Amino acid sequence: MATNSDRAHLSTPGDGSRPGPWLPFSSTRLNVGRYDSGLNQIHVIFRDGTPWVYDQVPRNIWRNFRRAPSPGRYINSVLNGYPYFQGSFSYSGHLDTNDAEEGTTADVEHERQVVGQQFQ
Repeated sequence: MATNSDRAHLSTPGDGSRPGPWLPFSSTRLNVGRYDSGLNQIHVIFRDGTPWVYDQVPRNIWRNFRRAPSPGRYINSVLNGYPYFQGSFSYSGHLDTNDAEEGTTADVEHERQVVGQQFQ
């Protein structure tokens, strides 16, 4: 798990962060997730509203996570092997549709209307 000193530089605006759009998950535990290609982080928000950041994660792990039949099991078996911490997601509502791989224009519009304002 990341230490407090590590956390200070991981999600500071202006440090090269490029968070993609929030994408919904079909999961009983996980609500939405996105990949930050500037920081190599996966951001997730669980159904109870708890945000988590998984740090130093290559893009291919994000792709595999999006395709996993059970996102919760994938977190337990793969993502928990990376540094992680509870996040705040203080980014602006930036949307990078190039990072949305499975995202569509409808996904991006949905994110803007429903999720984006809630988790900025």
